[in-house]
Amino acid sequence: MTDIAAYVILLLFAAACSEGIIEFLVRPVLDAFLPPEAAANVPKRTVIFNLASAALGVCIALGFRLSMFQLLGGVAVNLNIDYVLTGCLLGRGSNWVHTLLST
Repeated sequence: MTDIAAYVILLLFAAACSEGIIEFLVRPVLDAFLPPEAAANVPKRTVIFNLASAALGVCIALGFRLSMFQLLGGVAVNLNIDYVLTGCLLGRGSNWVHTLLST
């Protein structure tokens, strides 16, 4: 397997892990404190989910030094910017990857 293929698989796995952790740890807490049945809670839940997902994705990208832009040939002035942007994409979970690959 080539290095790029292994890296892409690692990104997919990281995105799936991020999505799974958010669903397993964050959703039950939100369900307990901000029930989804209440319409007023929907925007709050969305903001909390997005922030938690982005934070986890950035932690994964920094922890594993995952840099999507560098993989695609981009050269960042500061590599941490690449990690943060990659982490934000990872925080979105695996759905965007599936959409990207299926088009």
